[in-house]
Amino acid sequence: MIRSTWPTNLLGGLGLMALAWGCSDCGGDAEPTNAEIQFVADRTSLENTFNSTFRFEVRLDASNTAQVTVDYETVEGTAKAGEDFEPQSGTLVFEPGDLIAQIEVPIVIDEGLEPDEQFTVVLSNPVNGYLKGNQQVATGTILNDDTELDISLPEGGYDTPHSPSNPPEGMTLTWSDEFEGAAINLDNWTHELGAGGWGNNEFQAYTADPANSFVEDGNLFIVAMQDGAGYTSARMITRDKQEFEFGRIDIRAVLPYGQGIWPALWMLGANFTEVGWPQCGEIDIM
Repeated sequence: MIRSTWPTNLLGGLGLMALAWGCSDCGGDAEPTNAEIQFVADRTSLENTFNSTFRFEVRLDASNTAQVTVDYETVEGTAKAGEDFEPQSGTLVFEPGDLIAQIEVPIVIDEGLEPDEQFTVVLSNPVNGYLKGNQQVATGTILNDDTELDISLPEGGYDTPHSPSNPPEGMTLTWSDEFEGAAINLDNWTHELGAGGWGNNEFQAYTADPANSFVEDGNLFIVAMQDGAGYTSARMITRDKQEFEFGRIDIRAVLPYGQGIWPALWMLGANFTEVGWPQCGEIDIM
């Protein structure tokens, strides 16, 4: 009887002691909830004084009973840190019971012509929470309202007195570009590229970027834009593609107005690359 009852009582006593120790260790509190940490949405807005700060909301998908933290950092894309937004990094803290926190990214407001630009905010290194795929990314899109160009051609103005099919008396049409295609005709035009002042202390760099030169509705558009701390534009020539001797050139153009803008139309001799300027000759149309 001793051998059959003693182990039973001993095991029962050990079970009660284990239960007592377990309650003493947890102090009566529930275990922390391991919540998912996620961005609520991407952020898209016009670049203006009303949207000088992009606020990215980050939420937990469940209430937390312990402090939850996650690191964050902005990463530049087409939007450049220091030029288009102020870079941010740090640790986001959710105190017990918090479900929503915010990351604020100041936007650099300027009045220069720019395309829409993007940057991202990246979450990493969670504590007492988790990230799907070990990372969460939100995108900030800066819609530059200064690129919403209202380009309209005025009524009236100069019209060439003759159409391509009806040239002036005694003349034969040798070449024309009506800009009626979907893109700039590279059989007619070459983009000159680069910066360096071009002999006139010009600030801009010339590019072949479609943002600086494009064809639309039967017109060629050349657009000067601010690009970071500098400027870009387009400079197009017909050298080695279209050359003329004597005759007449007709051009119809609408010119921009503004400080520092210097649109121009001119002709150089075909031997410019051999003898340079001014030996090659120059005729300024405008």
